[in-house]
Amino acid sequence: MLKIIAFILSFISFVISLVMYPQLPDQLAILSSSGERGNDVDKAFGAYIMPALMLIAWLVHIVIEHIDIKKLQTAFSGC
Repeated sequence: MLKIIAFILSFISFVISLVMYPQLPDQLAILSSSGERGNDVDKAFGAYIMPALMLIAWLVHIVIEHIDIKKLQTAFSGC
């Protein structure tokens, strides 16, 4: 159930980025940890980096969940 919720949230973030993309300025500011303005990034990068990272994290979780540790341990025990 949590996997479905994580995928839905990733998908919603992509949809929000698609809808809001035309309204974004050409350059987006990146804030530093102290709250000061840092570098500027292209609006495509700024709009889609977080949804992409969410999707990548979800995919990594799915892949790791299907790895059988016991099989890996027996396969590499002869090395």
